[in-house]
Amino acid sequence: MATSRENANPTDPKVAYIISGTESSGNRLLAGILVRSGCAGEGSHNQPHQPADIPSPDKHFVLIKHTGNEIRKWSPILKDHGYKYITVIVIIREPIANVSSMVARKHCRFYPSIYKDRTQKIIDTLEAAKEVADHIEIITYEGISEQFLKQWLPMIGLPYVAGPINLPGQGIFDQITVQNYKHYQQ
Repeated sequence: MATSRENANPTDPKVAYIISGTESSGNRLLAGILVRSGCAGEGSHNQPHQPADIPSPDKHFVLIKHTGNEIRKWSPILKDHGYKYITVIVIIREPIANVSSMVARKHCRFYPSIYKDRTQKIIDTLEAAKEVADHIEIITYEGISEQFLKQWLPMIGLPYVAGPINLPGQGIFDQITVQNYKHYQQ
């Protein structure tokens, strides 16, 4: 069962953050922001797949796991690895804009079904987080700004650090072209 933020020691390096939202781009952005603030990990699709891939808990660690089942699986792995406190951060994009974008880009065709599916994924993620996390944060994709980060990051135990955000793989056009080829054809 989730506990309150007051039970955490934000200076303890044994805190792991699991980011789990319905949009992978928002998850990568937020992970990149947490790395900028000193977490081990990265804001790319290159996430740990085996327990041996997890670094020792000598500093905070951020992990992207998109589904509720992944949260259920990885929370105990992180605890077994020495992380004492798990914060799950669910990042949500405004639903109408998100679904409209998905339909416009032809990721899906039926607006009502994708809206329902997206809502169910958010519910599943929150239910999983409630089962295994020590703390849950819910933020909106549209709400991320430097001003927001200055206030929010210290609340979850991280310092605000200004500067660029490193998003590995996002600047390599060939990789993006291969993965999303049809979306780059004009």
